[in-house]
This record gives sequence, C-alpha cells and structure tokens, in this order.
Amino acid sequence: MKFGFTKNKSLGLLIIGILIAIIFIPTSVYAYKNYNYNKYYKLAIETLANEKFDDAVNYFRQSIKYSDKHNSDINSNIELVNILKKSKISYDEATKLLDDGKYLEAIDEFKKVPQKDTKYFEESKLKADFAKSEYIKANLVNAKKEAENKNYSQAIVFLDNIVKIEPLNQEAGNLVEQYNIEIQKKAEEDAKKKAEEDAKKKAGEDAKKKVEEDAKKKAQEDAKKKTQEPSKPSSGSTGSSVNYIVSASYDMFNVKDSNGNLVDAFGLRFLSYSTQPNGIYYSFVGNDVSYKVTFHIIGRDVSVSGKSSEDMKLIPANRTEVPRDAKIKIDMVAVYKGKTYSTTFEEVINKLD
Repeated sequence: MKFGFTKNKSLGLLIIGILIAIIFIPTSVYAYKNYNYNKYYKLAIETLANEKFDDAVNYFRQSIKYSDKHNSDINSNIELVNILKKSKISYDEATKLLDDGKYLEAIDEFKKVPQKDTKYFEESKLKADFAKSEYIKANLVNAKKEAENKNYSQAIVFLDNIVKIEPLNQEAGNLVEQYNIEIQKKAEEDAKKKAEEDAKKKAGEDAKKKVEEDAKKKAQEDAKKKTQEPSKPSSGSTGSSVNYIVSASYDMFNVKDSNGNLVDAFGLRFLSYSTQPNGIYYSFVGNDVSYKVTFHIIGRDVSVSGKSSEDMKLIPANRTEVPRDAKIKIDMVAVYKGKTYSTTFEEVINKLD
C-alpha cells in the first residue's frame, strides 16, 4: 500500500508541473513581446518628437514584430511619419525662400504643409500670409518708382503681379486706372507732337520748293532786265579786246554780244536757307566757270569756291547766324573765259517762318 501511494504522489507532481508549464510559458512569452513592443513604440514616439523621421519609422517597424493586434495602428503611424517628413522638408524650404525674398515660391511651399502636421500647419499659414503681404508691398514700391520716372507701362506690370494674387486689392486697382490715364495722355501728346513735326517738315519742303521756283523765275526775269554797266575786270585779268560784254545783275552775271543779245549767264541761280538740315543751300551755274563766294553771316564769314554745276550745295549754319528776313552781304568773284569778274550784293536768304 505504501508503494502505491508513492507512485500516485509522483504522478500528481508531474501533472502539476505540466500544468504550471502550460500556464507560465505562454505568460512569459506574452510579457516578453509586450515589453519589446512598448520599448520600440516609445522610442518611435520620442524620435518622432525630435523630428528624426527615418529612425521613427524603423522603431515602429521593430515594434510591429512584437504585436499582432496593433499592426493596423502602427502602419497608420508609419504613413503619418512619412507625411510629416515631407511636410518638414516643405516648411524648411519655404522658410528659406521667404528669407531670400522669393515670396511667391515661399507661398507655394507653405501651402504644401498639410493639416495633419499639427506642429507646422498653422505656422505655415501665418508665414504664407506674411510672404503675400511682403510681395504686395515690394511690387507697390517698384510700381511707384517706375511711375516717378514716367514708365507707366512697366509700373502696371508690377501692379498686375499684385492683382494676380489679390484681385480685390484696392490700391493696386486705383493705381492701374491712374497710370492707364497717364499712358493715354502721353500717347495723345506724342501723336500731336508727331503731327506738328510732320506739318513743319512738309511746310519746310514746300517752302524750299517755292524758293527754288522763285529763284528760277527770278533768274529768268533778271536775264530780261536791262543790264548794268559792264563790270571792270579785276587785277590780273588780260586786257585783250573781246566781242562780248559781261555785266553783274544782282546775283548773276549776264553775257551779251556786241548787239546786246544775251548769249550766256553764270552765277547763283539758287540761294536759300533751310532746316533739313540747317544751312545755306546754293547752286552756282555757268559754262565752265570758276567761282569764289563769301557769305558775311552773323558772327563769321564763310567762303566757298569751286566749278559751276547744276548740283545743290550746303553750307552748314544755324538760324542765329542767318536770321529770318535779315539781309546777308555776299561777295561773288567768277572767272569766265580767262577773265575775272566780281560783284557785291545783299539778299534775304532765310525766309522761313
């Protein structure tokens, strides 16, 4: 009987041991996994708070190894960390752009910070508003500066920048209207000025044409006038007898035969002042005649010489040197067929209005 009792006792102890193992081992495993889950989860939260996003993701992934029932939550946390990482990059880039004065680019970057980013979302909104106000202020300053220099079109370009981001900005709208009026006014003034210049140019051309016509008419009339006494040859001319008589008639020399018939003429057929460009225009005509003409204009004497031709020549002179309606003294010397002839006369060269 004693042996049987001992056997039964041993069996009971074995059963109790098995039961203890069944209960203790799972409990220990659970405690181990729970400990590690909590450890890595806590590390993930701490590193996330310090914005070490990659470390936070790694710790969350470690914690998921020790939890079956929190997998969905941990995956959501990993997704959030990735969002916050991108958000911080956008925030930092936006802040740098703002510091560099690149306001529009900064605004775009601040808008990338999502509402889920509870740390930077509200701050990003405030900084985006500040960037907008600085952008508007800078464009207003530039617009007014351009307007001071009467560059109204460029000023409106700066104002349009404002209207694009704030369509109802009253100051920008008022200035655009004001500058458009100035642009229209300047366009009208320019058109008026051009019309006056065109009219003046046409009047000058008409006057020049009339002077040429009058000069031609005068030359024809002078040729028909009674000739003056023959001019004496200047010193150095030959004294041999000739069968023609040369006489000075104002700005022309008339050549007549012994019967008094006009056979030739030479001198200043055209003489006038014009502003296209400023100067005295003349032509000295004749048949192989050498000439020297001296104009005693205001402040100086101007001498020109050459061979007779139909070409129009210019002596540069301003209007103060050749005043309107002023008589200019002119000395004219010509060599015709080996003999020298001279005359002096006065003429109004400038008849422009």
